[in-house]
Amino acid sequence: MRSEVGGGTEVALELPISLSITKVVLLDCGGLYGIPVGEVKEIVKVEASRLHSLKKSEVVVLRETIYPVVRLSRVLDTKVEEVESDELTLIVLLAGVAIAAPKVLGEQDVVLKNLPSQLYHLKLFTGAAILGNGDIALILDTSVVGRMV
Repeated sequence: MRSEVGGGTEVALELPISLSITKVVLLDCGGLYGIPVGEVKEIVKVEASRLHSLKKSEVVVLRETIYPVVRLSRVLDTKVEEVESDELTLIVLLAGVAIAAPKVLGEQDVVLKNLPSQLYHLKLFTGAAILGNGDIALILDTSVVGRMV
C-alpha cells in the first residue's frame, strides 16, 4: 500500500499462483463436480432413444458427428441412481466426448485451487473449488474423462 497526500492511494494485491478464477459448469452426481466452461462445446438434451451401443460402449450422433457417451455416475462410482428418463442431458466436450450427467446446476465463477499433495493420486480431478455457500466442488480433468471410453 502506498499513499501520497493529495496524490491518492495505491493498493497492490498479490495472489498466489496456485489460485485462479475460472467459470465451471456445476454438476450434481452424489456430490458437486465442475467442468471448466472452456472445455465444453455445448450442453444438449437428447432423447434416450438416440443413444446407441457400439462395441460395448454408448454413442450418440449429434449433427452428423459420433460422440462416445460417458456416464458420470459410473466414472465416479457414485451411488446416484440413474433415473430412467426419456431425456438425457449431455455435456459435449471439445475433447470429442459427451458426458451424461444426472443433474446440471448451471455455470458459476469459482476460485480454483490445486488438490493437496495427499490427493495427487486422484488423476480424474485437476483441482477443487470452494463455492460461495461453502460447499466444495471437485473439478474434473476432461482429458482423463475423454480417455475413459
